[in-house]
Amino acid sequence: MDQEKYSQIGENEISILEKNGCWAENWSDILVAPGFDPTRVRDVIFEGKVSIGALDGEVETFDGTRKKASIFKAKLRNVHIGDNCLISNVHGELSNLKLESGVIIENVGQIGCTGETSFGNGHEISVLNEAGGRELKITRKTSAQVAYLTVLYRDNKALIEKLNGIADQYEEEIKKSQATIHRNAEIRNCTKIINVLIGESAIIDGVLSLEEGTVDSSSDAPTVVRNGVIADNFIFQKGSKIT
Repeated sequence: MDQEKYSQIGENEISILEKNGCWAENWSDILVAPGFDPTRVRDVIFEGKVSIGALDGEVETFDGTRKKASIFKAKLRNVHIGDNCLISNVHGELSNLKLESGVIIENVGQIGCTGETSFGNGHEISVLNEAGGRELKITRKTSAQVAYLTVLYRDNKALIEKLNGIADQYEEEIKKSQATIHRNAEIRNCTKIINVLIGESAIIDGVLSLEEGTVDSSSDAPTVVRNGVIADNFIFQKGSKIT
């Protein structure tokens, strides 16, 4: 977050927010950026430190619909919101999150980060033999070649230790107590998303539960996760479609 861009919310803005049904645990913990429009924020509860970027533009959903950037009917706790995001109808809360610009979150339950997490990186899965003995530590950067070497060359202890060491190092590097939802990601009609890193332009619609994982995605290869999905300790690669 560019600290110089944000400043403490003003008395006039607070007055408008309170008239719009908003409440803050401590208004001095609320920061806003130039272009913030308090008339676009209604029925919002602020807890902890919350920063909000510009609210003066529009967002475009995956089906081409354009909507005003705004925040309606939500509880925000320790959340940074980038420029021109749309948040509406959060039935639980958004907590310990960083939302980059253009993120859309509509009709969801709980999305947050609880404690320190590596977002599924470093989790061991059993490959070929479910009884164990050929475990693979998955990370966002695990390639097919690394997986092949790790699983099929178990007798080469030096190689396995080196490959596992690379996975362990990446796991430590990515650990955070705040989850990021990258720019232009769209999340709607979801029940629970906990300790999940969500990549750029990802579309997550109708999932029941995602926990301890990474949804890798990009504007060129958006990942789509749809109705009824339940997943934990996972890595979804760019361009994946999970239903």
